[in-house]
Amino acid sequence: MRRAIVLLVIMATSVVATAGTELGVKDTKFTVNGKPTFLLGISFYGALGSSKNFILKDLDDMQKYGFNWFRLGRPGEHSITKSQP
Repeated sequence: MRRAIVLLVIMATSVVATAGTELGVKDTKFTVNGKPTFLLGISFYGALGSSKNFILKDLDDMQKYGFNWFRLGRPGEHSITKSQP
């Protein structure tokens, strides 16, 4: 599980570093590379324990549907437990 998260962070960092993307704020708007931008994001927990191909497909789909940022959850941040009777 940890390996998948590390892989995803490395992939995301590589894309940002290569692209030279700069996130900022001007007045009350977010900017990307100096241009006002509406941020469409998603919390991405799919990487936890998933294969590299599954993660890459998810990232491709996010880009395809216009998401321009994502948040990675970390193990233990949000636990899923069975409800108690």
